Amino acid sequence: MNRSMYRNFGTHESIVAAHVTDVDGSDRAGIRWYEFRRSGGSWSLYQEGTYSPDTENRWMPCIGLSATGNIGIAYNVASSSTHPEIRYTGRKECDPLGVMTEPETILVDGTSSNNTNRWGDYNAMGVDPSDGETFWFNAQYNPNSQARTRIGAFKLDQCSPTVQFNAAVYEPNESDADQSNGCLDYYVLNIPIKIGSDPSQPADILVNITGGTATPGLDYDIFNTTGTLDDPNLSFNVEIRVYNDNYVEGSETITLDYSLNPNGGNAIAGLTNQTVTITINDDDLMPTSMTSSVTILTENFEGLGGSLPTAWSTNNADGDTPWQTGDNASASSTYYTVPTSNATDFAWINDDACNCQQNDVDLTFPSIDLTGFSGASISFDSYYENNSYNGDQELAELRVSVGGGASTSLGTLTASVIDDDWINQSFDLTPYVGNTNVELSINYSDGTGWLYGCAIDNIVIAGDGPIDIQQSVNTGASMSANLGPNSTVYFYDPISDNVMMSLENTSAFDFGCVAVEVDRAGNGAQEFSSTNAANYLADKTFTVTPTNNSSSSTYNVTLYYKESEIVGWESTTGEIRSNAEIVKVAGTNRIDDVTPANYASYSIENMNSTVGVFNSDVTFTSSFFSGFSGFGLGVYNPGIPGAPSADFSPSTSTDCAGACISFADASTSSDPAGISSWVWDFGDGNSSTLQNPTNCFVTAGNYVVVLTVTDGIASDNQSILITIEGESSSSQSADLCPGESITVGSSTYTSA
Repeated sequence: MNRSMYRNFGTHESIVAAHVTDVDGSDRAGIRWYEFRRSGGSWSLYQEGTYSPDTENRWMPCIGLSATGNIGIAYNVASSSTHPEIRYTGRKECDPLGVMTEPETILVDGTSSNNTNRWGDYNAMGVDPSDGETFWFNAQYNPNSQARTRIGAFKLDQCSPTVQFNAAVYEPNESDADQSNGCLDYYVLNIPIKIGSDPSQPADILVNITGGTATPGLDYDIFNTTGTLDDPNLSFNVEIRVYNDNYVEGSETITLDYSLNPNGGNAIAGLTNQTVTITINDDDLMPTSMTSSVTILTENFEGLGGSLPTAWSTNNADGDTPWQTGDNASASSTYYTVPTSNATDFAWINDDACNCQQNDVDLTFPSIDLTGFSGASISFDSYYENNSYNGDQELAELRVSVGGGASTSLGTLTASVIDDDWINQSFDLTPYVGNTNVELSINYSDGTGWLYGCAIDNIVIAGDGPIDIQQSVNTGASMSANLGPNSTVYFYDPISDNVMMSLENTSAFDFGCVAVEVDRAGNGAQEFSSTNAANYLADKTFTVTPTNNSSSSTYNVTLYYKESEIVGWESTTGEIRSNAEIVKVAGTNRIDDVTPANYASYSIENMNSTVGVFNSDVTFTSSFFSGFSGFGLGVYNPGIPGAPSADFSPSTSTDCAGACISFADASTSSDPAGISSWVWDFGDGNSSTLQNPTNCFVTAGNYVVVLTVTDGIASDNQSILITIEGESSSSQSADLCPGESITVGSSTYTSA
């Protein structure tokens, strides 16, 4: 292959390359050529072709790319009737893709054969920088018995002012999205539309969407659909943003054409690439179609002291040394040296050291169960030379036995470069999935000769099984996805890919970026609005947080539960799954925020659910219309608060007639609205409706004071005895000498 050529056209970059190829399997040489393009993303093959118009040999091509996109190729030609000569061909940028359309032209004819074994390493091509269109090249030819070099140049005609798209087909992948846009990243697909040469009047272009299954504004947006083609701007890009959404849609299409207004000039529609079909490859799958890799068996043979691991076995029918375990020092010998790049222990067999019969010796794995998998594979490291000696050939292969039957070969081990390094081997086990007793073995045979050996390490058997259901809390590591109008999104744990829930927006409302997480986990049930165990909700609950919320837009929600999670809920509550409802607490609240004491302060909805199956687990689906928030599962019954509890205390329970006593209310209520009325009966004919009244007791006696309190649920009362004492009188005498005094109360009396 001669050197490739690169050019940046502004709207795109191009690389052209060419090499010789066998066009018919009989060593007839032809020219294989390629053009690769890039428009801000990754390089991709734009066009390719093989130039071999007759039975002659064409080789040593050199290729060039002009400023307008024309491609030129010069090369040598020879056959049994044609002496080595130089020819060229090419294609204009507006020609049909994959074809060299220019007539093949002889630059110089050869007149003699060449018997040397060296040819053509001087061939080269460049483009004249003064005009960007003339291809200059040099190549060899044979005017006599000695090759000579000829320098030549050619230039291709320009395209007529015909309008066309750059290509008729594009196939972007959603997974190519590299432009950040919240939770709806996108890939920019540039679709050039161009005119072959400068028109006599500016040509106005309008690009139209004419069909397709993709939805504008949801799957893609289109920009820059109008432009004017006129020197120096003979092309422009239509920009399509392909969104990497999370909708399971399969491949979708967009079809474009264009309208041309030549404004009285000579611009006309071309014959090719007049429409564009864009196929958007979806990267989203239903949960039932997704798989996860499950490790079935691993073994690295460490620290076994020469023995095999438990449940592994080896058998040498000739009674000589079978497979062993150990490190490089124990496994190596004079003519079989295991590379030291693996410094750990491994399984090995060394026929060189043994110099014995090691023909048909198995290293047998433990039996594995491949039921429940859609695919499986094995990989391991090996050092095996596939060597021979004195006409004997060693052989190492992977074998499989199903259900205790005879073993068959899965394939021979790929040989390492002798005395170089270990290599990794892999084999497909998918044909054996669904079987319960699959036994693998590495079989080594020395061909009854004195040969070398085999070493095996780091065995991994993995199966592709269904994805699981998320059980653990992943708050702070939620999955976010755009939930647009009339769309469905399946939400998975971002780390494990375990499924959590699906949301089907059945309205025209755009919820924007929606985050879903498991906020509580467990295999039992917990209190929600009631202390009655029958009304507990399942341990596992969810929080859904949208960018835009709506109190009237309809949607369906499906919650995914492990069988063990539902069995635990049923066991705790005594309920059955067919009675389960999806329960939602409105606002920014979680299920865990609600308790029997505060439930009445929350807006709670409960909807009957439809029970479904996901593999061996359970799904529940309900319809709502009041926005996203916290979700749980159970049977919701509003709790019934108990009656209020009347309680009060007097400032004193004993006093004299005429005393005024104050009363302090200490009643409680489980009604969120609280106590609505207080009725006091003081037992003396007086009453009050104040919460904390005062009453004056005029007459001595015992009085039962009763407080009755009422809330929105019921009433309750409490009574306390108050004792009021009357005025007391007494008499006594005293003898006083003349002039003596006595004081009684506030009065003083003096004897005469």
